[in-house]
Amino acid sequence: MLLVPENEYLALINLLKGGAGGTDSLQTEKAALDASIQKNLNDNKMGADVQMKRHSWLYKQRHQLKDMIENKPQKVIVENSIGTAPQNIAPYMGIQKPTLNRIEEVNGNDGQKNKKIRRKSVHASRMQTPNGASFGEETDTSVLETDLRLSKKRQQKFLELKTGPEHYDKLQEMIERNPEKYGVDKSSGEILTNFKKPVIRSNYIDSLMYLTGQRADVPKGHRFFVQKVGNDPEMAKFFHSQRGEGGSKRSKRKKFVLVKANAIKTVGLSRMEQPNNTQRKFFKPLLWAKLSPASYAGIQKVLAEAQRRNPSITIRDVDQFLHKQRTYTLFKPRKNRFRRLKTVPSGLHTDWQCDLCIMDALKEHNDGFRYILVCIDVLSRKIFTAEAESKKSEHMIAAFEKIFKKAGVLPNKLYSDAGLEFQAKKMMDYWKQKEIIKHVMYSPHLHAGVVERANRTLKERLYKYFSEKNTKRWVDVLDSIVRNLNNSANRTTGLRPTDVNFKNAAALQNRLYKQGEPSPKTPKFKVGDIVRISKEKGDFSKGYFPNFTDELFRISKVNPTDPPSYRIRDQDGEDIKGIFYEQELVKTVAETAHRAEVLKTRRRNGVKEHFVRWVGYSDKHNRWIRDEDIVQN
Repeated sequence: MLLVPENEYLALINLLKGGAGGTDSLQTEKAALDASIQKNLNDNKMGADVQMKRHSWLYKQRHQLKDMIENKPQKVIVENSIGTAPQNIAPYMGIQKPTLNRIEEVNGNDGQKNKKIRRKSVHASRMQTPNGASFGEETDTSVLETDLRLSKKRQQKFLELKTGPEHYDKLQEMIERNPEKYGVDKSSGEILTNFKKPVIRSNYIDSLMYLTGQRADVPKGHRFFVQKVGNDPEMAKFFHSQRGEGGSKRSKRKKFVLVKANAIKTVGLSRMEQPNNTQRKFFKPLLWAKLSPASYAGIQKVLAEAQRRNPSITIRDVDQFLHKQRTYTLFKPRKNRFRRLKTVPSGLHTDWQCDLCIMDALKEHNDGFRYILVCIDVLSRKIFTAEAESKKSEHMIAAFEKIFKKAGVLPNKLYSDAGLEFQAKKMMDYWKQKEIIKHVMYSPHLHAGVVERANRTLKERLYKYFSEKNTKRWVDVLDSIVRNLNNSANRTTGLRPTDVNFKNAAALQNRLYKQGEPSPKTPKFKVGDIVRISKEKGDFSKGYFPNFTDELFRISKVNPTDPPSYRIRDQDGEDIKGIFYEQELVKTVAETAHRAEVLKTRRRNGVKEHFVRWVGYSDKHNRWIRDEDIVQN
């Protein structure tokens, strides 16, 4: 017979309190909390802030009670030996005694099985009470078996949803059409919690930019936003989970196979240009063999090893072979810093750039103004500013009206990032009314560079002023600081922005943007080439993950610019927004096989088929394939 200390016995009884024959104190307390929560929600006299805090406190207590109820032990058995029927330590609970004699009778002739049962019983005797004390010693005859039915998690985290920037406009249009459906405040654009309260300093545009790969860090309120979006079937077709190489953890249940590439419905990618047999036989052992010094290495090490075996091999031969290998093109190093196209203005006040200078941390000291709208003329570098209360279209239009009144002129073109504060429907109608041509910078890291540099200079001056005057109020000195900036010589132009006028603007433009002969550089790619595009990564992303996409694209247009730029389209023939530079592309060939994840299987008319998701592609490419198209399981 196992002797249990009294304090441990009482602790166990307290855990089991509220069984079949007693009063369920935990359930009673939970019901009382439910009544308090309902009463709190119906109290119209209480302030909204106090009501929200009280609701959060009550709901947290209710959640803890529910966990205690779900995680309490369901069965406790104390027995004096393996073959003796156990006794109930809490007979009022009406617990049925297990039939251990039957187990012994079945396994009595098998000594090995009895040994396994005994080992399991010894392991069960090591259970701990809630206060950490052990119920019994590790012996062969005394067993305390506790069956804990742990509750499952009430909520599962959504998979990391991602999509391309080409879907940004469509998603934004859907959200603006029905913001309440996606948990977005209609007036401010803030993300709403499950209690319909706005998340401070949140904006659904930031989450939308993160989902479309135009922002690296996770914005505020993103978890509430992605729950609404992920549950919507209309939105789901635009998103795919990050299940590529080096992405999220994969479940053991998932099955990945290698499928013939012609099973993918493609446009213009039917030509299968692959290395010839001579190249394959020579280079494949060098690149993929385990014992090769150049295995999984870069082009220079592969070249050195190849020339050691065959001195006639050139770097061109190696380069041609490597660019036909899927793994090499996925992991090829990419450049983040390279020369890009300039914003060449047509004249004075023809091309402006605009951006928001974020000052929301100081809004209490500045009459509730959170932002400074900054506009700059690209040619003269003259700065114009105005205060803005929020990113709402009404406040943004009011700020632009102030700036246009100060400038006394309207620009012909206006450049900005893809933020909703500049791209909302009301704003687009406003640009159309003002006859301003609106341009968008789609790069998630590089936006309107001239105005972003002006923002930095403006903030430096403001924070120096804060430090000297021991204040946090900027609305009173903003105009004077901007006036001082416009009256100081600009390093690029060599002139004060206020000194640039329509008389000397042409000379300044010729000096800054000399229109010489077209670039003699021959474009690296031509129309029809198959390429991968670079993946956008955060500043601290791991360098050993793939740098280029699994999805293949085709060059649709070569722009004769300096440096050369390209336009591409996907396999469905849909044009991708924006231009791409050579450093953002890597040439490859159409694959003969592609990896896919099997989602489900069926049999139709005696033919076995699989519904697959192509690795690296969005869910819109998911389709049924025949079992015969799988070349490797």
